Amino acid sequence: MHIHTVYSQDSEIELLELLRYARNMGIGVGITDHNRLKGALHGVKLGRSLGVFVVPGIEVSTKAGHVIGYNLDVEIKPGLSVEETVERIRDAGGFVVIPHPFRMVSGIGGAVCRVYCDAIEVQNSRNSARANRRAGEVAEMRKKGRSAGSDAHSLYEVGTSYVVADAENAENLLEQIARGWAKVQGSSRGLGSVVVQYGKMLRGYIKRGCKRV
Repeated sequence: MHIHTVYSQDSEIELLELLRYARNMGIGVGITDHNRLKGALHGVKLGRSLGVFVVPGIEVSTKAGHVIGYNLDVEIKPGLSVEETVERIRDAGGFVVIPHPFRMVSGIGGAVCRVYCDAIEVQNSRNSARANRRAGEVAEMRKKGRSAGSDAHSLYEVGTSYVVADAENAENLLEQIARGWAKVQGSSRGLGSVVVQYGKMLRGYIKRGCKRV
């Protein structure tokens, strides 16, 4: 439910490579590039020809952190407040998920306790177990749906966290997530891996001219 392709600024996953990998693994994929919808929409069309279930999405950079919108056909402008970003996703008919809320730099933090959403990402393979646990506690407190994603930026990360559901299409899958019917599974990162990850993120940040994604 949370994968980045080369349409994002910081991923090395080619779209066709991802879809062929998913077909071989027997899994569906949610494509959620940073602030761009083109790869996801292209992925839906290409996925049909390859027999791969694709959920289109976009991970929007707000002033406070990231918000994911699924099932959109228009891009959402980055750099807005969390509240306005969520409102624009809803106005466009999208499904709102708050990803990795307690991750440093790109999480929205405590705002996850009050901002509208259809579901909260409670399992992210690039998160520490503690950050995922805190997200799960908020989802339980707010009685929100629970989602999961690998947050993959490299092919080997795909499928490390995922949802399990019996869905015929993207709308049905998202409904199951919102209602809490989808199962959430996956792995979290240990402290050493988290430190390495932040080192890579810092190098990427510098390489992009100190621009956030």
